[in-house]
Amino acid sequence: MSPIDRVSLRSQALSTLGVTTSATRSDIRSAYKKLAFEKHPDRHPDSANEFSRITEAYRTICENEDEFNITDAPATERSARTRPVSRPVSRPTVTATETNFDEDTIAECKKALEDEDAEGTLHTATAIYRKGRYLTFYVPSQLGKGTNIVAVPTGMLHDTRRVMPKLLSFDHRDARGGHFDMPEDACAEHFPGARHVQIRFASA
Repeated sequence: MSPIDRVSLRSQALSTLGVTTSATRSDIRSAYKKLAFEKHPDRHPDSANEFSRITEAYRTICENEDEFNITDAPATERSARTRPVSRPVSRPTVTATETNFDEDTIAECKKALEDEDAEGTLHTATAIYRKGRYLTFYVPSQLGKGTNIVAVPTGMLHDTRRVMPKLLSFDHRDARGGHFDMPEDACAEHFPGARHVQIRFASA
């Protein structure tokens, strides 16, 4: 993950939880518990998407605490304190990888958009970030109003020699904070085996 993407991801996750960039680990945990309680589908069935967005933001922060420099020390003390050298390991470390698509792959995705003759704002993913079963496709263009259609290569998830473009369509109102989180049913249909799929657009 590039430094720019890291800063953007950290800022968006903290913003989703309603905390400042100087928030401590305890602040973030408290904010998440409060929001999760308020937006839980058992209390408000129509807030399922918002609950998923909140949970994803908290998960992102927890999995990237070191990269995001999240500690229990106030921001003014972070430079003077160091994190413990040792910490208990509860599970194996999952290696994250970021892959930029080659020109041929991108060209094949663009052709799929042309062949479909779809109406809406057209996009082509140019890179993918993978960490375990969590996938994030990066799109260099900005989210458009109305329908957005994104071409992503799916074959490379199983065989780098095959592109297999897939077109994903959604309304801009379903995207929050410059990214679209694919619903679980669509994720299972289009990306079997993946736990979560996100499409991240360029910021304005």
